[in-house]
Amino acid sequence: MEIKDDPESQSKAIRCHFKEVADTYDELATKNDMSHGILSAAAVKNIETGDKVLDIACGTGLVSEPLMRAGAEVFGVDGEEAMLSKFEKKGVAKDHLHMADLMGNGVKLPYASDYFDCIVCNGFLYYVRDFGPLFAEAQRVLKSGGRFHFSFEEEYGEDGKDYKIIEGRRVSKIMLEQRNRMVYFHNRPQTQALLAMQGFSEVDLTKPTFVHNSPTTGRPVYYTFVDARKTGL
Repeated sequence: MEIKDDPESQSKAIRCHFKEVADTYDELATKNDMSHGILSAAAVKNIETGDKVLDIACGTGLVSEPLMRAGAEVFGVDGEEAMLSKFEKKGVAKDHLHMADLMGNGVKLPYASDYFDCIVCNGFLYYVRDFGPLFAEAQRVLKSGGRFHFSFEEEYGEDGKDYKIIEGRRVSKIMLEQRNRMVYFHNRPQTQALLAMQGFSEVDLTKPTFVHNSPTTGRPVYYTFVDARKTGL
């Protein structure tokens, strides 16, 4: 199966994947993946009771649950109905869950400008070829002074061995060949530059942090966690 490097093909492949794993996602993620806890713990430090928090690519709500317990009013947006259904049954976000296509240049979050106090996004951006459109929408819906907490996977390994170069982007070779999905690796200078272009400052990036061993490749997976503050364009 040939996978095209375009948002429509990528979105379809990702939706199919998460539809397949929705029933077992929480069990597997809580057992093997530490990223949800790491990101939510960082976000909780900046949350006050009553704050409106948006979870982008919220999935089943593993990041949102601790934020709700901390007093936040949680909103969630995701591209796969099966994952949102699991989230809805938890009663964490009440009627605040929405479907949206989060890939490509046409990204449009279904919220008013300057609405949220905090935005979180975990374990999704490695499916995104270009952070720019999503960063722009995050900037739009976030209040001035609000925080944007997210994670991404940095570049690693060797060209030809660990990843392929497709139109100038590094793509996981084994995920492409075995799972028919594009998984993109990004670097921190480009990420910092994109954030600055969209009016985010006071950007704090952690060192690459171990989160789990990949069930596909067996290799350790490291995320870089980001805390960025919106200050304006």
